[in-house]
Amino acid sequence: MKKTILFITFCATLQLLYAQTNTFPATGSAGIGTLAPNASSILEMTSTTQGMLVPRMTQAQRNAIAAPATGLLIYQTNASPGFYFYNGAAWGPVTNAGGANKTLANLNATAINQSLNPNADNTLDLGSAANSWNDIHANGNSFLNNLSLNTTSTESKLTINGTSEVVTIDGTAPYISMENAGVDVGYLQADGNDLKLATYITNDTGRVILRANGFDKLFVHPSGEVTINTSTPYTNFELGVNGDLHVSSQIGIGTTDVVSTAQLTISGTEDVVVLDGTDPYITLRDGDENLGYMQALGEDLRIGIHAANTDGRLVFASNATTRMYIDHSGNIVMGGATVTPKSGYKLSVDGRIVCEELRVEIYPWADYVFNEDYTLMDIDALEKFITENNHLPNVPSAEEIQNNGLHVGEMQVTMMEKIEELTLYIIELKKMNDVLAQKITELENK
Repeated sequence: MKKTILFITFCATLQLLYAQTNTFPATGSAGIGTLAPNASSILEMTSTTQGMLVPRMTQAQRNAIAAPATGLLIYQTNASPGFYFYNGAAWGPVTNAGGANKTLANLNATAINQSLNPNADNTLDLGSAANSWNDIHANGNSFLNNLSLNTTSTESKLTINGTSEVVTIDGTAPYISMENAGVDVGYLQADGNDLKLATYITNDTGRVILRANGFDKLFVHPSGEVTINTSTPYTNFELGVNGDLHVSSQIGIGTTDVVSTAQLTISGTEDVVVLDGTDPYITLRDGDENLGYMQALGEDLRIGIHAANTDGRLVFASNATTRMYIDHSGNIVMGGATVTPKSGYKLSVDGRIVCEELRVEIYPWADYVFNEDYTLMDIDALEKFITENNHLPNVPSAEEIQNNGLHVGEMQVTMMEKIEELTLYIIELKKMNDVLAQKITELENK
């Protein structure tokens, strides 16, 4: 009996204490820790020293709840611990207060306005459930599938549309790094006032390649060589070009002190220019007209004028003065630019010639004088010819020599002819002298 009375007294005491802080007004609202619960709340709890403790359970226990009501709230103790609620179709985490951004997320689940759509595969869709923008994967890192700025085009991972400066990278020597399967390949860097496009020092086999119209055109090789229109560097050359090379200004090779009036200045101590090939040559042009050339032809070095240059001459000069030239017909003229080649002669010299030996090839020679059928002019006729013409027969006169010059070859034959004729005259005179001498001897012996 005492125990019963004691239990009734204890319960009455608890009820008295409970009634001091908890109430159930006529509004239907319940208050815990307050005597005036808000009329809009079914339950209001007030405390400065205590909190509300919702049911705590594991993920497996949460999933085992039969027919969970929409809005059911629990605290999950494992596998991404946190508050979870049932949205009528699936369990989902409750975002902490600091993670919500109402400028991005519209929590009203309407087909038009819904902006953040959590998916079961740990992705969030931007946009409506039916028409998402793009996927954002949140798994410790953030990833975008395709991102478009100022355009709806999604042709690449990043598409930017603009009419002026669309991307600015600022900093101390900032750079954009490019990798291939996680391996550093190259970078684009603003270094001081320079813009660098380069491969990393760890990439000792990669090249910097400039491409145009779908073709690789310029290559910077790891060893420093630069090649154009070919991917293979040329041994011993810093620059290699497979094709035509056009330079509109001056070029200095082996020197930085170029001649102001020259397009090409070369400085060296040994072979400074080498032309190799099959009969290679250098062509000299004036505008579109080929004038002359220098060619290695077999074992010969040929310097000449082009066949189309019918008015040109191959001129040799010293001290800015023409000394010799060869005209288009092959005539050689020595003595000056104004000297005219003599018609019918390959060599014309305006001046004296000194030589140790001069060979003139002539045919026939004057030995025909000794032929039996040769008619030697009678000595009296010879005397008469000389008296009348003042020169020997077949010998040009002084006037002819003065007007036409001396034909050395012909004159040599003529002179030999006269010498041989003179020899025949001497032989004939000797014979006549021998006859006279014999007659004198016979007369003396009588």
